[in-house]
Amino acid sequence: MAQIGVYADELSGCDFDATKAELCTIDTPIRMSMDESMYSYWNIWFIKDGVSVELTIHAASGEVWKAKISVERGEEKGNYVEVYDMGYLLQYAFPFMGTGINKTWTEAYDLEGNMQATDVVRIESKAVYAEARQSFIQSGDRPDRSVIEFELYMKEN
Repeated sequence: MAQIGVYADELSGCDFDATKAELCTIDTPIRMSMDESMYSYWNIWFIKDGVSVELTIHAASGEVWKAKISVERGEEKGNYVEVYDMGYLLQYAFPFMGTGINKTWTEAYDLEGNMQATDVVRIESKAVYAEARQSFIQSGDRPDRSVIEFELYMKEN
C-alpha cells in the first residue's frame, strides 16, 4: 500500500517495533469437508508508534484473506486523516476480482462519545466477494485514527 501512496510516511520504512504471529484453525462444520492443510491460517501483527498492521493469511497458499491498517493521527499531523478511493484500493488489493464495483455505502456510529464513520466498497464474483472499508474513529481520550480494511468473504448459499 505504501508503494501506491497509502500511508506512505508511516509504512514505507517497514521497521516495526513489535511483531506477533498466531497459527489458527477454522473451527466450523465446513471444516469436515476440507483437506486438513486448507483450514489453517496465520494472524500476524506489526506495530510501531501509532501504526498497526494486522494480516490474516491462509497457511497453505499464503493468500491474504484480510488486511487491516490502523494509523493514529497525532498533533504533529494536525489530526488530518487522509481519504482514499476505496474502489481503486480494493481493485489493487484483489486484482483477480475484476474491476466492476457492485455496491458502495457509508455507515456511521456514535458509541458513548466515540464517533466512527465508515465508507465501504464491494466487488462480487460467483463464489466470493471482496470488501474494502475506510473508517475514521474519534475518541475523546485517544488521537483520531484512520483504519483501512480489506477482506475476502465466501458467499453463503
